[in-house]
Amino acid sequence: MMKCFVNLALLMLCGINFTVNAQSNYYMNFPGDGSYVDLDLNDFTPPWSIECKINKNGNTPFSHLLTGSDGGSGVRLEQWYDNNQVGITDYGVADYFFGYQLSPGIWKHLAVTCDGTSTRLYINGTLQGTISASINCPADLLGLDNTQGALNAKIDELRFWNTTLSQSTISTYQDSSANSNHPNYSSLVGYYQFDEGIGQVMNTVDTTANGINNGGIYEQLYNYDVAILTLDSPVSGVISYSASEPVSVTVANLGATDITTDFDVSYVLNGGTPVTVTVPAGTTTLAANTTTIVNFSPVDLSFSGVHNFTVYTSLSGDDYSGNDTLDQFIYQQNNTLGDITNFSVSPTNDTVVISNNLTQVKVLFYTDDIFRVWMAPDGNFIDPAGSDIVVYDQNPIVIQTTDEGSYYKISSSNVVLRA
Repeated sequence: MMKCFVNLALLMLCGINFTVNAQSNYYMNFPGDGSYVDLDLNDFTPPWSIECKINKNGNTPFSHLLTGSDGGSGVRLEQWYDNNQVGITDYGVADYFFGYQLSPGIWKHLAVTCDGTSTRLYINGTLQGTISASINCPADLLGLDNTQGALNAKIDELRFWNTTLSQSTISTYQDSSANSNHPNYSSLVGYYQFDEGIGQVMNTVDTTANGINNGGIYEQLYNYDVAILTLDSPVSGVISYSASEPVSVTVANLGATDITTDFDVSYVLNGGTPVTVTVPAGTTTLAANTTTIVNFSPVDLSFSGVHNFTVYTSLSGDDYSGNDTLDQFIYQQNNTLGDITNFSVSPTNDTVVISNNLTQVKVLFYTDDIFRVWMAPDGNFIDPAGSDIVVYDQNPIVIQTTDEGSYYKISSSNVVLRA
């Protein structure tokens, strides 16, 4: 879609030089941080229908798609709590489920219709669930102005109708703009295409009711764009990693064009040597808005309970590099540290870092008899307890360290530690 935000005829009559601000192929990303759009519409009674193109960024425990003026009723992308099912909520009455989960990473057309008795969910024009309940059309907010229940998805082509669209109409027009050729065009009360690229979100049906953007991110749909979507195996939470762990990742074609040339997908484990597999897209086309699973040979992970995978694509001519790389740590349930793989002392002799592969332990003395042992399972030292843990707000003192052969000795005037 294209939009021009100047009155060309008026400018030409006035003899004014002008530049047309035209933008296209944008959508809006809500990254789960409480960003939302105030749609400046009023909730309305059935019959109603809503439609949008949607691409979940990931699964979350609870996520509002559209929120009513009471702050709680609406269409939920992931119904309360932690089952990832699409549903509706009549606030203070009940939460309802369609029995359908959207998978992250791929664009789909979503439609919800309500006739006053039943509410139906359609995905890509196919009926996926029916709820024997009714709510008013939630038209106050796109998303939710709260981090709990925040929308975590990309949205495009949002439409509100004051009629119940039929399944055949939804299926026929799901990939078309809503214009006068649509059989229910006179019932269209809100239409947000997100093609502005900056600023407020225009309601092309009623420009006096434009949406006010509160943190949503305009992003562009690229023509040629392959992304690393997920690391599917290995995963966190297993009891222990083995000496032969399968490695697989999901790669998505997020662009508007089919990929018809081979490209490489690689991973680096714990900063080591890249391992590469070629995706044969020259033989088996990777169609637009589809995914493929890339499998690697099994790898030995038994030597540690914490690992870092950096996975990346190498598609020649990729229009957008921002989604080409996925950096992810994985953790087994219990991690018993093994032999020391590195022992280092700061140049000022006041901090010791002990390593077992990626896992690190930092030892600091604040006085001769007060010291801190600080663990970082993945090598990144943070303070998850924040102000709830008492830490000396002063520089550590100088300590002594010696290699005693079978152990390392760390000492102050009053304390001796062995590692």
